Amino acid sequence: FFSPNISSDFLKDDDGDNRPGRQSHDEDGDDIKKGEHHQSSQTFGLLVDYSINSHWALQSGLAVTNRTIAINPKRIYAANNGNGGVDYLYNCSSGYTFLSSKFAASPVAGDSLQTQETKNTLQYLSIPLLVKYNFSFKRINLFTSIGTSLNILTKGRLSTEIEAAPGSREATTSTNIIGLKKCYFSGSIGLGLSFPISNKFAFSFMPSYNFALGSSTKGAVVKTYTNTICLGAGIIYKLY
Repeated sequence: FFSPNISSDFLKDDDGDNRPGRQSHDEDGDDIKKGEHHQSSQTFGLLVDYSINSHWALQSGLAVTNRTIAINPKRIYAANNGNGGVDYLYNCSSGYTFLSSKFAASPVAGDSLQTQETKNTLQYLSIPLLVKYNFSFKRINLFTSIGTSLNILTKGRLSTEIEAAPGSREATTSTNIIGLKKCYFSGSIGLGLSFPISNKFAFSFMPSYNFALGSSTKGAVVKTYTNTICLGAGIIYKLY
C-alpha cells in the first residue's frame, strides 16, 4: 500500500529539559511551533491479514514513513555542547543538535549565527497490530480497524545553511538529533473499503487516523506528539 499523509505536531514544553548550555533566549514550544510546518509525509508498506472468522481479522506487517519538516530561518546561539566545547545550539520539534562552522571555528557562549530554511527529515519503520471487522455490501467489502503501532526511528537528519558573515553561507548537516527517541507507540483507527478486480486481487482504499500514545522526544525543549491522517490505498492479494 501507499499513503500520502497529512501530519501535525502537538508540542508541550518539556519539564525534564536537560540540555546543556540552556540560555535566557532559548525558544519555547510556541516559538518552535510557529517556525515549523510539515512539508511532506508518505507511508508505504506491506500488511497481512489473519482471518479469525468471516467478520474478524488480525492485521500486522511493516510500514515505512518518511516525513520532512521545513523550519523557517532563525538565529542560533553558541552554547556548551556537554563535551567540554562550545558549538551552536539548534532547537526543533524533534529535539536539538549542535552545529559547527568553518567560518566561526572558535565560538564563545553567546555568539550567534543566522540559519537559512532548514529541513528536518525523519524516517520510521512501523510494526502495526490491528483488529479488523469486515462486513460486505453486495460486491464491496467494508471494514473498520483499531490498534496500535511500534514506530522505530531509522533516520533523523537536519540540513541547513548557516551565515557567519553577510554573503558567506555554509551548508551543514547533522544526523545527531539529541532528545529524539529511538521508538514510540501510536494508536490507529480506520475505516475503509475494497472491491474485487479478479478472483485473487482487489483494490483497497483505507484512510486512517494515527495518533501518538507517547512523545517522540525526551529531555529536549518540547515533548512532541505527532498526529497523522493517512489516505492509504493498495492492492489486496488473496492467498486462498
